[in-house]
Amino acid sequence: MISILRLLHLFGFALLGIGLYTQRSSELKLLNREMFVAEIIQLLTGLSLTILKIDEINHSKVGVKFLILIIIMLLSFVNKSKYSELQYKFIVFLYLLQLIIASLWV
Repeated sequence: MISILRLLHLFGFALLGIGLYTQRSSELKLLNREMFVAEIIQLLTGLSLTILKIDEINHSKVGVKFLILIIIMLLSFVNKSKYSELQYKFIVFLYLLQLIIASLWV
């Protein structure tokens, strides 16, 4: 069960990356369906993994990752119709920060 949730969590992360990548050369940057689904998948699978492995997780790492995801979601929902270039770059930065935290923070 946990391995399936991990796989779905990684799928959500990859889907968010694909959504951001498809927006990079576009003049009009919007919240597309892939990004919305990816954010929900990451939130739900992250919460499920946290609940199932409550004794053996790094609580501060999980808290920081949830905070970053919530910031990404808020930026996405507030500016659903159009991102400025700065907001888009900030979301990409947060996405990459989440990747670094997941990979390097033990």
